[in-house]
Amino acid sequence: MPHWTTFLTLPPHFYATTDEDLNALFLGLGFKQAELAGMRAEYDKRMNAMLAQGGGKISVIGAKPVPGEHIHIILIPNDDNLAIRLWDGGLEDDSIFLFDFIDMRTKKAVNSPVGYEVHAFPNRYHMLNMPGPIISWEAAQNIQRKHIKPGEERFSVPEGTPCALHRHGQEVFMFAAPERPRKQSIHGVQLATARDAMW
Repeated sequence: MPHWTTFLTLPPHFYATTDEDLNALFLGLGFKQAELAGMRAEYDKRMNAMLAQGGGKISVIGAKPVPGEHIHIILIPNDDNLAIRLWDGGLEDDSIFLFDFIDMRTKKAVNSPVGYEVHAFPNRYHMLNMPGPIISWEAAQNIQRKHIKPGEERFSVPEGTPCALHRHGQEVFMFAAPERPRKQSIHGVQLATARDAMW
């Protein structure tokens, strides 16, 4: 069963604002009972406009890739069938990749093995503000390792970042997050681009 099906079976009030929620918000802001219907209509109008700006889609970040989605694979040496998988995860505009560990035999994600740590290093494109291991999104939310469902752990790293995988009893394995082609565009403006030449 795909990982997002649990989300689809949640009651709407877990992920969508109800009229009752909006009424409580507007009353708390000092609006009168008679103004609530008009305020909800204005709220709906603004939300619909925001949705239209996104082409009718709501951006989701952090989701694991689905079959057919473009990914990057880095095989881990001296580690039978384990690889690092990187994917966009809705963070392309932020120049970030998500990554996890994957069992290449089953093509299924696994949580990071005990004792594995990925460290990121600053490079010419950016400076990392926190040295040390990259922590998972789940650890950042204070979810204990034992409570992370199998295969659901995920990490993020800026594109082009050099990384080092530390494993007990193994040499450090160096790799780099991929880089996406740069999009140089400003709406309504055509930009000239430099070409290679010899001087």
